[in-house]
Amino acid sequence: MKTVKELAADRLDTPDSLKRRATSLRRLSGGLLAETERSSDTGLNDKELRTLKEAADILSVLATRFDGAGKEKKKLLDAREVMKVKVREAMKGKFDELTSIPDQVALVAATSEYQIKNLSTLADLRDAMKENMDYLIYRFAEQAMSRDPKVVVAEGWDRFQTMRASLQGKHAATIGRLATSAQST
Repeated sequence: MKTVKELAADRLDTPDSLKRRATSLRRLSGGLLAETERSSDTGLNDKELRTLKEAADILSVLATRFDGAGKEKKKLLDAREVMKVKVREAMKGKFDELTSIPDQVALVAATSEYQIKNLSTLADLRDAMKENMDYLIYRFAEQAMSRDPKVVVAEGWDRFQTMRASLQGKHAATIGRLATSAQST
């Protein structure tokens, strides 16, 4: 059986979904215990009654773990939100200073190159930048949970700086198309 921390670590579960699962498991456990109380009606023998009670006990333990996992997941999400604020602060003067079309295209290419072919207008670039900045903040916050956010951001900035010129060269056609689009508006 998974521990509380293992259950909370699942990326797909939310605190509310973990609480709902705990409630559902408690109801199942209660239903099994209710059946053991009605053993005279169902004609269950001692072995079958023990099996139902054991199953109810297992479900009860699992429900308690899911309850704990919901609380742990809430703490993790709250801590990640706090870390996102710290990462945003650490990004000031670096990633938020990327205002030129070549720099923004390079950032989009560095974080999600598949989006480059969809950049037709400046609005597309603006949307892609927002999406990719949000992604970077999320990823940096995740890494910064166990490290200093300033160090994490600095390392990411350094990696971007080493790739920047080559990405701008690789995507010169997109940069040119967007620059032409900017001049015509």
